[in-house]
Amino acid sequence: MIDKHDRDFRPRFVGDDFSDFRHPSLFGAFCMVVRLNHLRPQDYMAAFGLRVRREDDLSRILTFSKSRMESVRRALGLTLTAGELEPWLPFRCDVRLFEQKWIFRYCLSCLRVGYHTLLHQLPWISRCPWHGDQLRTDCRRCGRRMTIDGTSGRRLLQCECGFEVLNESCAVAGDRQLVAQSEPYLESYLTWASGRRSRWRLFSPQSIATNVSVLRELVRLPAALAFRSQDPVGLCRNHFGSLSEAQAPFGVDDLKSAVAKMSTLAEDDINMVEVPKHLERSFIRVGCDLANHLPHGALSSTEMTLFFDGAVRQSSGIFKPAQRKSIQDISWLPTRLVGNRRFLSLSCIDPKATRVAAELVAWLTSEAYDCLENEESRHRFILGAVSRTLLRAYAEGCRTVLARHVPTLFDSQRDRPHLTEPWIMVGKEAGLSQAQWVWARAPNTKD
Repeated sequence: MIDKHDRDFRPRFVGDDFSDFRHPSLFGAFCMVVRLNHLRPQDYMAAFGLRVRREDDLSRILTFSKSRMESVRRALGLTLTAGELEPWLPFRCDVRLFEQKWIFRYCLSCLRVGYHTLLHQLPWISRCPWHGDQLRTDCRRCGRRMTIDGTSGRRLLQCECGFEVLNESCAVAGDRQLVAQSEPYLESYLTWASGRRSRWRLFSPQSIATNVSVLRELVRLPAALAFRSQDPVGLCRNHFGSLSEAQAPFGVDDLKSAVAKMSTLAEDDINMVEVPKHLERSFIRVGCDLANHLPHGALSSTEMTLFFDGAVRQSSGIFKPAQRKSIQDISWLPTRLVGNRRFLSLSCIDPKATRVAAELVAWLTSEAYDCLENEESRHRFILGAVSRTLLRAYAEGCRTVLARHVPTLFDSQRDRPHLTEPWIMVGKEAGLSQAQWVWARAPNTKD
């Protein structure tokens, strides 16, 4: 953690020897030095080369701002990798995914002696592994957020109510027991995360409202690591699914052609995608099931014909058409047969789901994905993963579009519209390629 060469040529601070603490976060190290040296925000520029604004969340900028991280690391004599988030992630992704909803989380017992680690920031870690304390984002006394901006007139990590979570005397004395308890766990976790990160990749919605807490359901630690740090996943509103190489679809006549059709999802300004032959009945079945459960008078005769065009079954019961002209939005929901080719309009699929599916197929078809040496197995796995993503997004999109014109859908327990966002992890485990989904409730949607 400490660059000994830089240490000989830089100003020294009280508490800047972090050799007792394994893998402290950069914000944690910064806070301890600021508090022990009684530095004020106006001193940050001279001491650390750090310029801060009133609205800055120091925990966030010292995790994601490369230039300001480098300035603080140089001032404290830390290595260039100190405080990096990537080594803590058990999958590959764009680390900026965590930035939008970043909230400082801490263990009360650890922070009392001036220690904070990025392990405590991970959504799938619920409790401090060596203290067993539930991780907090607020003040123990009043429930308000701790001060992490340094420009409010209060000291760093001091609450508005006056509660001090960091005890300067304890921070100076150190905690040998904490060092002995934390080091084995941290080394074991980082070794596990490194091995898994080499095999797994995350595909996420990447919207501004994205809440990474959904990763609690995708990341399950080994039993030895999860025992004290990870609460079991209870009942939730999110849907979980998985696919292994052995479950990938068989009986596809032309695998290369089918994959090529799915690859067009990555093209710019694409409005239609050709449906592979083996998926045609699946998309038709989704439309038929929805049309059969709509109330009388919901669809015009033309719209109903489009839903059942080329279907293996017809409308159930007695169909009573709507007394109106066909609506273009509804007419584009069913897949369209043009000659002997069937096309799907992407206008009825949430763009975030389309983007995730496009990134998924692009990565799986690239040379970067080497988990499947057999080309046939790779193509079957691609089709299985992408088709599962698109089929669910298509079913949800159809209900959402129809609900604009058929308000009674909101009264249906089965077909009421709702949108979810796909979070997908793809990798290799036990010698087989695997994919795991969590379909999380989209932000700002109601049941």
